[in-house]
Amino acid sequence: MRRIAVFACGLLLVGCSSGNGVDKPAPETAGEVTAEAAALETKHAALIDAYTTVLNNPGAYEFNKTDRFEPTGTYSYAIAEVTGDDQPDLLLKADARDFWAPVTVFSKPKDGELFNTREVLIWGAGSAGGGRANIATSPLGNGLFQITGQSIQREWEAELFVVKDHQLVPGNGKATVPATNLYSGGYREVEWTPSTDLGPLNQLGASKPAAPKGEATETIAHKCGVYADTAVFTGTDATSCEFARAVATAAAGKTGSFEVTATSPVTNQNYTMNCSGTDAETVCTGGNNASVVLRPAGAVELNTVYDQSFEGTVVLKRALEVTNHLGVPNGEGPDNEYFMLVLDTPQPATAMKAGPDRPVTNTVDSIGLARKDFTPYGVLDTTAPWRLYEGKRIRLHINTISMRYQTDASLPWGKPRVDNFQADYQVEVLD
Repeated sequence: MRRIAVFACGLLLVGCSSGNGVDKPAPETAGEVTAEAAALETKHAALIDAYTTVLNNPGAYEFNKTDRFEPTGTYSYAIAEVTGDDQPDLLLKADARDFWAPVTVFSKPKDGELFNTREVLIWGAGSAGGGRANIATSPLGNGLFQITGQSIQREWEAELFVVKDHQLVPGNGKATVPATNLYSGGYREVEWTPSTDLGPLNQLGASKPAAPKGEATETIAHKCGVYADTAVFTGTDATSCEFARAVATAAAGKTGSFEVTATSPVTNQNYTMNCSGTDAETVCTGGNNASVVLRPAGAVELNTVYDQSFEGTVVLKRALEVTNHLGVPNGEGPDNEYFMLVLDTPQPATAMKAGPDRPVTNTVDSIGLARKDFTPYGVLDTTAPWRLYEGKRIRLHINTISMRYQTDASLPWGKPRVDNFQADYQVEVLD
């Protein structure tokens, strides 16, 4: 994993030789366009025109190519908010036969000129060596995550990159993510489309057909958080949240009655699930007596999806600031960084604690979100998903199993910490 991550950074920094209360829209068959959709279509007209020009001739644009790049001659793209300016950006991938496909970012600021980054991220898999590279977007719409690892590893590395001065540069944050669930917590999956298919681009601001109306009535067994913009639950104790999230991914964008096949990260077996639902709820059953309940995240109160909620401000502290200048327990260096959620008011927080593993509740004034430790053995960095929230007041929704109280003397003392590797949480930005 480290070898690939170093390659990705070298590629980016050094480069290579080549170059609101609105009613749901009516069904599409009604042939009507809402005022909101029309306004969005007008708003994005210039973007659609600019990006259409790119996709009609993607080979005309220069950006760095990866080492051992073997082009197929085709291109793929995705639409995502990367620059945080409410002007959706275009990710363009030069498809590769093997190893790494380069991905550049096209952006057109409001009243500005179209540009693309020479620097690239990488996507793909090597036929030898087991190397893998993926890309994720941020729920804040500000930055991209380069996710790299080996096929045999259970932990991969995510590094934050941002667009600055027309360049794609490191955002000074990394984290570890589970290989079986890359797109959890603060990461969103990129969906690629062939450049010859302009459908997703033309959908900017367009209406979508509505699902049949209904109410959420299914009994819930376990809360599995928000995944792929969907509130995910299990309907039985026998269904794992890992499998429920896999079903949510397979069912994304589908309405009415349909069938999906999903792989359980627990058993590594494929299961067929039969789904049916309304605009309020979709229920998928099948497999090994599995039941998965999916509800639109926007229509669900997050406190019904997660065990706990905390409001406060995300702050970055050094080691001595964390201990109020009372000294450090393990010789933590002055450059160590700790992202903390300083709560608006102290409140009870329930988190897991070892010895034996059990939930423990304490009243706390802050929560440890992530840290960057400089040690004699290297740098331990889990800060990538949190750097985008620095200085922002947020509401953190999280399940108990995703936080831990430490049993050692490491910083921050006595505070619950977000378990970044298995974290199941959602963030609302308040101000």
